[in-house]
Amino acid sequence: MIMPPWTALPPAGTTSPPYWGWRSSSLRVPKIIASTATVRRANRQIQALFRRPTTRIFPAPSTSRHDSFFAKTVAIDPADGQTNGRLYLGVAAQGRSLKKVFLRVALAIMSRTRALYDGTDPEVKACAAPYMTLLGYFNSLRELGTSRRIVEDEVLMQLDRCANRRRLEPADQIFAKRSIDMSQISKLTSRVSTKEVAGTKEKTGNPVPKGKAATCCWRRT
Repeated sequence: MIMPPWTALPPAGTTSPPYWGWRSSSLRVPKIIASTATVRRANRQIQALFRRPTTRIFPAPSTSRHDSFFAKTVAIDPADGQTNGRLYLGVAAQGRSLKKVFLRVALAIMSRTRALYDGTDPEVKACAAPYMTLLGYFNSLRELGTSRRIVEDEVLMQLDRCANRRRLEPADQIFAKRSIDMSQISKLTSRVSTKEVAGTKEKTGNPVPKGKAATCCWRRT
C-alpha cells in the first residue's frame, strides 16, 4: 500500500488515534496536517492522538504584534480608503436581559440611522447608508428565532414611537419615524437555498429609496 506524503485531517480529536497509528506503521510514514481551535499544549495533544513526538505549528508565532501572518497593522491614511480603521462599540447593560438589550439597541440603530439618512448633508447620508441594513449574528438557530420574533413583534411596533423621543442636552430630535416591510426580513442560514442567500446579499448592496425599508438579515455564525 503506497501512502501519500501528507494526509489532511479534520480538527484534531475527531479521528480515531488507533486508525492513524496503524497507518503510521507503514514504511512510508505520512505527514499529518491537523487543525485545532487552540495551540495550547499542542505537543502533548499530538503525541496523545497520533504518537508523533515532533510537532510544528503553522504559522509560527510572530515576533511582532503588528504582523501575525494573517493580518498586518498599517497606519491610517485619509487619502487611502484601504487603510480605514474600525471602531468597536460595546453595550454594558448589567442586570438587563439579553432580549431587552437587543430590543433597545435595534431600535436606536434603526431609528437614528433613518434620521441621518434622510438628512441634507450628502457626506453624512453616505456614511449612514450601510447602517440602513441591520445585520445580526447569532450562535444558534434558537437565538436567531427568538431575535426575529422580537423584531417582528416589538421593533416594528415601537419604531413609530421612537420619533417622539427627544434629547434634553443639547435639545434635539435625534430619531426619525421608520417602518419596515415584513417581507424584507430575511435569514441567512444553512436552511436557506443558495439562490435565496445570493439574492438577499444582492439586495443589501442596493441603495435604499427614501421612505423605504432596508433588508434585515439574521445569520447564524
